[in-house]
Amino acid sequence: MKDAFDKAADPVAEVHARAKALEEHILYQSADAEAGDVVAGGYLARGRSKLADDPQGKAKRKDFESVATQALLDQIARIEAELADLYDQRDGLIDELNDIELRMERLRQIQDQIARGDMPELDADGELRDSELEALVAAHERKSGHSIDRSDPQALAAIIAAEQQDLAATHAEKREELVRTNERIGKLETELDSLQEGREADHASVDQTAEQRASLVAESRELIAERQTQSPPAKFDDFAL
Repeated sequence: MKDAFDKAADPVAEVHARAKALEEHILYQSADAEAGDVVAGGYLARGRSKLADDPQGKAKRKDFESVATQALLDQIARIEAELADLYDQRDGLIDELNDIELRMERLRQIQDQIARGDMPELDADGELRDSELEALVAAHERKSGHSIDRSDPQALAAIIAAEQQDLAATHAEKREELVRTNERIGKLETELDSLQEGREADHASVDQTAEQRASLVAESRELIAERQTQSPPAKFDDFAL
């Protein structure tokens, strides 16, 4: 641009040289800008050039953005589905733990009852009136292959103690499973929050960019109006010899 100014031999040629240089400057700066953007020098861009607006490039960029967005939505949906299953598993484990604890407490009460010499009642057939306790003793008989005297306090106490140990072991396993489930839920919830925040941030960034662009356009228009008011553009006649 400096060479063009130096070659101007008269005021008219200088004005034309400056106008041409300015036009080239604006067009060059507009190559990678959108119409209405403010480019170097504070001028409004004329819009992206044909070279910048490659249809194939735009289509590829749009396809990539569409695939990326769909991949994000699929990932969010997958995490939400897994979380739904984990929530059900957690509820089921809590119910199982509560049932085990209730059964252990009931057996403990029967143990205390037998220790006091208060034996469980029997029906006319010699079976325990307590259906759950009877089922426990019957299961032990099938497993051992030996019959159990339901009026024998030591035999009943031994069966109950063995069941308490089994329940305690099962309770510990379920408790560990619940801890692992909660840890998995925590990780997935954190990941889901991060993905959703990132998606919201992208939308906010787009909105903010639009607002900034509108603000820059308004400021540039005010600047142009101010320049035109302070320094009216030179007319060709002004440089007539």
